[in-house]
Amino acid sequence: MGIVIALMVATTVLILALLALVWFSFRLMFRSRPRTADWILASSLESGDVKPAWLDLPWMEAFVVADGGYRLALHALAGRTNHTAIFHHGHNWCWYGMLRYMEPFIAAGWNVVAFDSRGHGRSEGGPASFGYFEKQDLRRMVDWVWQVFPKVDFLLTYGESMGGASVLQHAAIDDRVGAVVADCPYVSVRAELDHQLALYRLPRLVRGLVVQLVEILVRWLDGYSFFEADPMAAIMRTPVPILFIHGQEDRYVPWRFSVAMQAKRQGFAPTELLLVPGARHAKSRQVDPVLYDRTVADFVTRCLAASAGSVPGTRTDGLQAAVDLKPLIGG
Repeated sequence: MGIVIALMVATTVLILALLALVWFSFRLMFRSRPRTADWILASSLESGDVKPAWLDLPWMEAFVVADGGYRLALHALAGRTNHTAIFHHGHNWCWYGMLRYMEPFIAAGWNVVAFDSRGHGRSEGGPASFGYFEKQDLRRMVDWVWQVFPKVDFLLTYGESMGGASVLQHAAIDDRVGAVVADCPYVSVRAELDHQLALYRLPRLVRGLVVQLVEILVRWLDGYSFFEADPMAAIMRTPVPILFIHGQEDRYVPWRFSVAMQAKRQGFAPTELLLVPGARHAKSRQVDPVLYDRTVADFVTRCLAASAGSVPGTRTDGLQAAVDLKPLIGG
């Protein structure tokens, strides 16, 4: 009898421990609180990621209504060309985090658009779905771009971390996209959650069970399956050129994710990869801005040339020169 009771107690403890781990994992990824826009701006100004002069540019501010009825806040800047880029930030951040990536595009005269993801910054909705709903939000952003900049001749989408994963998923459902830059994206939500749990040294079997149970919880509370938030699958459903960028010291979203996506897509469609030594998560441009900007500029040069069916240089001098024009917009 004593053994039976002991087994029942042990089983109960294990079940409670598992449920606690599931709830912790759910809170870790799906209910973490985004930073406020004021905090992000102050932090970014202090670190130098945002320069005060950028904030003084003549930004347009608007809201786009998403399919779910919530409003998405955006900032846009009209350029002197018909090339346009949409920027999507990472989890728990806001549009300020994309200003550093917009810098060379602004200098080159592109139209640029950045928005606060659902549940972030001034946008409504949420919580984050890691690309499941965000890909549809991006499609509404493209609709807005076509209304405001009706002469768009080339559209690039550019995302960081969760934003990188979202632009990859969006490209698979929107043929208006001409090219994608994805900085430190994950291959799937399943893989990223498993990686986060592995950081706590949980056994593979336990991680697999927790991922399955968290998926059930997300489906119940948020109305979608995060198994469908799958950039690895999405990149095989679009022919657009993709540039993957990843820091080799990234412990949050491991660089092997970008390597795996580049390897899988190589030979299927134009795919490039930049690995930045010494760069942690979302820090590649800060670590080596010259290499970073030159790689992006060369990639965009090739994409524009292919889009125009011309020789490189005919439509691309603007961005190619932007690496040397940064003082014009940044002080």
